[in-house]
Amino acid sequence: LLERMPQIRIPNYAYRNNGDLTFTNMAEAWGLAEPEFSTGAVYVDLNNDGALDLVMNNINAPAGIYRNRARWTNGHRYLTVRLQGSGANTGGIGTKVIIEHDGIMQLLEQAPTRGFQSSVDHRLHFGLGDSPRIDSLVVIWPDHRFQVLRGVAVDQTVTLSQEDAAGRYAYQEELAGEPLFADLTTGLNIDYKHEENTFFDYTREPLIPHQLSTEGPALAVGDVNGDGLDDLYVGGAKWQPGQLLVQRRDETFGRTNEPTFQADSLQEDVDAIFFDANGNGHQDLYVVSGGNEFWGDHEALRDRLYINDGQGLFHREEDALPPFSENGSCVVPGDFDGDGYLDLFVGSRVVSRRYGLVPRRGRDGVLGRMGGLRRRWPARPDRGRGMDADTCFSAREWPFRGPHRRGRVLGHERLVE
Repeated sequence: LLERMPQIRIPNYAYRNNGDLTFTNMAEAWGLAEPEFSTGAVYVDLNNDGALDLVMNNINAPAGIYRNRARWTNGHRYLTVRLQGSGANTGGIGTKVIIEHDGIMQLLEQAPTRGFQSSVDHRLHFGLGDSPRIDSLVVIWPDHRFQVLRGVAVDQTVTLSQEDAAGRYAYQEELAGEPLFADLTTGLNIDYKHEENTFFDYTREPLIPHQLSTEGPALAVGDVNGDGLDDLYVGGAKWQPGQLLVQRRDETFGRTNEPTFQADSLQEDVDAIFFDANGNGHQDLYVVSGGNEFWGDHEALRDRLYINDGQGLFHREEDALPPFSENGSCVVPGDFDGDGYLDLFVGSRVVSRRYGLVPRRGRDGVLGRMGGLRRRWPARPDRGRGMDADTCFSAREWPFRGPHRRGRVLGHERLVE
């Protein structure tokens, strides 16, 4: 299996800060675009010329060492700061260094760790452009002692010792404004808690990278009773029925004990949407079943369509959907064929008990307008039907190598972005 898996080396990215909150990928121009399986990179001034070089770690390949020749071409100035902390913190971890030059302020904090057993150069590096000198340098040590240097020369390495610091740096406290968000959970009276059942995917498939039985809960928003207020459907786990929460005028929510949701509590809800399935102006409900616990043609893997009577009461339309039973992942509405009727894209993610295989095409497709809803065509959104790439999700997890370079795998087909 490993020999059959495709190997696609991809180039790394190196972004230049344009100074206006935008970035440009300069990897090719800077000589860093060689395709590799890179897992990490650190910057360090290996030859002490004032320019940061790169060391890149590659899987099953030698490390890449890239010399920085920027100063040879642009002549820009620099300052390197070496910290000598006191006590056990000899590297001065947590120390802040602030410099000002030509009206520009720069701040660096000593935090060299980069992931597991990785570190960048412990010396702090400042790029200064064409500035001939540094107007002021402030170093603030972890114990809040500080020191100030003025008129610091450029193109040199400065060593700062915590023993030379004194006093206690006073940070300016910013006035707290109104927060952007407020927690309204308690006041909304939402009496619901998702209760995931106990199931360990690894007992059945020990080599999968993560559990697939805990993909819920689903959440859908829509006005189910026509009062102009958004209501919620929250999907349940196995043996937990989904819950319809209807919004009241006082901005609280009340539970409704829908018998039809109780009857379908065996299914695990992984996605859901409100949409008008039959064109009567009422918000009906489509719920995707999944969870990775059931397999084959089990009834618990069948999706469900609930029809709304206009008052927020639902009943399940048993014969409206095609007879497919798959471990579902998503449902997305849209008029994919341009006929003025709302269609559904329904996607699968994995095959239960057989992780890595492509789900059967019985699910991956587009369902037409109810009457009943039926499978219109296979999952081929690249056929010019007008599907937006943002509305589609990956239907499997293994990489795919095909004739196209861009897109997301959809069953046996591919969405070209």
